Amino acid sequence: VEFVLFVFTGAAEVPVGASATQRVTVRNAGNLATELAAITPSDPRFTAALVGGSLPAPLAPGATAQVDVTFTPTAGGPAAGTIAFDAAGGDDFSLDVTGDGVVLGAAAVPAAVDFGRITATAAPARHVELRNTGDRALTVVGVALDLPGDFAVTGLAAGATIPAGGALGFDVQPTPTMLGRRRATLTIDLEKTRN
Repeated sequence: VEFVLFVFTGAAEVPVGASATQRVTVRNAGNLATELAAITPSDPRFTAALVGGSLPAPLAPGATAQVDVTFTPTAGGPAAGTIAFDAAGGDDFSLDVTGDGVVLGAAAVPAAVDFGRITATAAPARHVELRNTGDRALTVVGVALDLPGDFAVTGLAAGATIPAGGALGFDVQPTPTMLGRRRATLTIDLEKTRN
């Protein structure tokens, strides 16, 4: 069996703290039966597991087995290694793997806004910055307030992109619909901008 390089790079790079899995097919190209006895990664950030079975796995001539290869980066930057496939009979083989771990992060500054006591006719807006603290550009994919009648957000919408190290400013303003203390949570969904 022969493989080419198996990659978790480019559009397939993986955020630190997350995992990504790709499936590979192992085929017994010989004319004798064998067993897939062990699957061993050279780097702990890569793992491999037989799909729907356990080792040792018998492989008749021409038979195939599915293996999931998972990359779990622990830090930003490149990683490379091999996955060794040990056959009980016949030749052993290996799969070259490489991946890029990326740090994705964002922070709102300030993280909370307290408007204090206000009047409905003089509700001040407060400026907030959404800072990209990661390695890649981030795209805003959703903005939601759990009390949209009592607060309004301007300057922040789905589709906005924040470059790595950059910031996006927006305003939050109270728009109370009733008397009393009001509290809301603003949720901003972000994803890595596609390369």
